[in-house]
Amino acid sequence: MSFWVKRPSMKALILISAVIAFLAGCSTVKNAREKQAEAKNLSSDNGGRAEKVNVDLSGCAVRALVEFALTNRPVMVSSRLEVENARLALKRIKSSAPLASDSPWTSPTLGFSASQDARNSDQDFSDAFRTEKGDFSSALSLDILLWDFGRYSASAAAAKERIISAEMELVKAGHEVFREVVDAYFATLEADALYEVALTNEAECALHLDRAIRRVEEGEAKELDVLKARLDLSIARESVCAASNNVATAAAGLIRSLGLEAAMTSRDKILPRKSSALYEMNRVFAETDASAETLFMYARTNAPAMRVSRAELRAAISAVDAEIANLYPEISASASLSWVDPVWTFRWGASFVQSLFQGMRKTTAVDEAVVAMRKAEANTIAAEHALALEISLQCAARDNAREANKRARQSLKEAKENLALSRSRYEIGEADRVDFSEAVSAYSDALGACVSAYYASQRAEAAFFPLTGNYPVYDEGSVPTEGN
Repeated sequence: MSFWVKRPSMKALILISAVIAFLAGCSTVKNAREKQAEAKNLSSDNGGRAEKVNVDLSGCAVRALVEFALTNRPVMVSSRLEVENARLALKRIKSSAPLASDSPWTSPTLGFSASQDARNSDQDFSDAFRTEKGDFSSALSLDILLWDFGRYSASAAAAKERIISAEMELVKAGHEVFREVVDAYFATLEADALYEVALTNEAECALHLDRAIRRVEEGEAKELDVLKARLDLSIARESVCAASNNVATAAAGLIRSLGLEAAMTSRDKILPRKSSALYEMNRVFAETDASAETLFMYARTNAPAMRVSRAELRAAISAVDAEIANLYPEISASASLSWVDPVWTFRWGASFVQSLFQGMRKTTAVDEAVVAMRKAEANTIAAEHALALEISLQCAARDNAREANKRARQSLKEAKENLALSRSRYEIGEADRVDFSEAVSAYSDALGACVSAYYASQRAEAAFFPLTGNYPVYDEGSVPTEGN
């Protein structure tokens, strides 16, 4: 009677365990297959991802452009996946946690196996492959790690620090994307303004050529003046072509910084060119006056680069504890239920496992962890020194650009007055062609210097946010210039 009761109970238990395991894996496998299909589509030489076309961001402020880039840049997707990978690494460590831990529900390990034996029905060689049904056997086991002398806690602590490091790397990547978008934005505006400078220079040279021709016709100048004026105009036109190429290059860089391609959008749909690029320049960030010492004292505790280094150092410290814990034994408990039709057995017990000699592998692993920790410590110190130097250089760049901007504005004002005086003197014959050409060249150079100094100052202001780890503070507007 007991035979008929035990037989279906064991099979039912095995079947239930198999169904649970199957259902647990279905969702994971489905998600993996979906992601795998996307990757295969991208990896195909004949396929590829469907591109977004006609992306229109015209009228968007710099803040919106940065947010768009943070969503679409592949480097941000990769950084987010690194964070997810770090969290999964902690989850895997927790799956082997002991019973005496912060996640005891993950400690049990349940396993099952089943087999069906077959035996020969006859000893004759000619009937060797004729078989009959043999015995059915199965086993169900439960293992629980009770205590590991701190191995899990140290490994989990290191994994948590690596999560922090990955999250700070994500923040750091976001700051780098911000810096690239802002630099490309300013480079495009600067190229537009310098193109207007080249057009201004070309217009002055064309006007000078017309006056030279008129003066030759009136007998007040020589033919050589006309030839020299035509040469100046040719050089000015070459400068216009070069400036136009710079505009196209800067616009392509802006499109790339947003995570887009040329097939998806165009310059006019992101940052349309303004006719007043030279009369008023865009302001995105307000001027700051914090010293390098003040910025460094804030940045050394908040900069993403420093927080990454310190998280890696803490992970290395915990890794030393984990390797030391590997020197100690493990205490675990187990229970198993096995069945060979029709007999079943049940076993339980506790085990204490300690390896006595492994060729110094474990002690060497401890030494390696200590060396890695010391290296992480040195990297943290080096990162702090590099941050201090970069902040000092950036403060100097900010101050120099601001001073250059003031001087360039003054030079532009003087160059404009000098050009007006030279033009009037040339008209009445009191100045020769050389004086007038030099005045035009000086005015063009002053215009270009004013534009470059202003946008260099804006780039310097933008650079402080990634260095200090602050969220960008936008103060968008426009700044009038002397124009042309």
